[in-house]
Parts: sequence; C-alpha cells; structure tokens
Amino acid sequence: MTLDNNSLLLALALVNLIMAGTLWVAFSGEVRNGLGLWGASLLVEAGGWALFIVSNVAGHGGSIIAGQILIAASLMLQTASLVELRKAKINLPPLVSMPLLVGVLAALLVGNPRAEGAITNLLQAACCAMVLWQLSRKNMHHQIRTLGLLWGAYLLLLVMFL
Repeated sequence: MTLDNNSLLLALALVNLIMAGTLWVAFSGEVRNGLGLWGASLLVEAGGWALFIVSNVAGHGGSIIAGQILIAASLMLQTASLVELRKAKINLPPLVSMPLLVGVLAALLVGNPRAEGAITNLLQAACCAMVLWQLSRKNMHHQIRTLGLLWGAYLLLLVMFL
C-alpha cells in the first residue's frame, strides 16, 4: 500500500509533535542548553507540515507560503538552539531574515510553482547549511555525542532540498 502525500505530511507533523513531547518529558520541562529552542523548532515544523496539508486540500497558496516560512523558521530555531548550547550569543538578524526571505520570495513567485519551489528549496538548503555550520563550530563535538548522526541528517536534508 502506498501512502498519499497528505498521509506522509501528517506523519511528519505527528513525529515532530511526539519528539517535542518526548523532549519535554525526558528533561522534565527544563529548557536549558538549547532544549527549549529545539522543542519549539519541532512544534513550528509540525505546523509547517500541517499547512502543506491545508494547501493540498484547500488549494490555498497562502498556506503553502506560510508552511515554507515555518519550515525555515524551524531550521533557524535549531540553529539558535545549537548557538545556545555553545553558550554563545544568538545573532538574531540572520535567523529572522531567512524565514522572511523564504516568505517574500515564495509570495512573489506564487504564480510560478516551479520557480517558487526551486528558490524556496535553495533557501531551505541555505538554512540547513547554517545548522551544519553551527554543528562544525569549535567545541561542539564535546557538547553533542551524536554529532556525526546530526551532521549526516542535515547534510542529507541539504542535498534533498537541492
């Protein structure tokens, strides 16, 4: 049996909600060392996938633009989480500008789905590159035991967006 796109998107949204809940339960609601930002990123990403379902069902272009913004925002929250884990200062302008840029370009290209998809995918890949850059920062290998797994996952995601 093959699942349709909406079923797969629903599964992605539910997985993100379950992971956010698991983080909350596993760490007793503590939001230290970037965990709060990472948990928030999972909730935001779940919202992005849900908006893609709305777009598929209702055919509303605005929901796909909002979904793209939320996916980019999720990746930027993950970037901020890694900055917080390193106990460094979070530089907000690039983290806020990427989702806004995704939204503006997606809105400008709304009549041309092929161009909109290409441009937003390129920007999402840039968001993944920002996460990878944080993962490669000095002393990060001492902070995260699963650094190789995260590197592989984000590298794969970056390639998928391209």
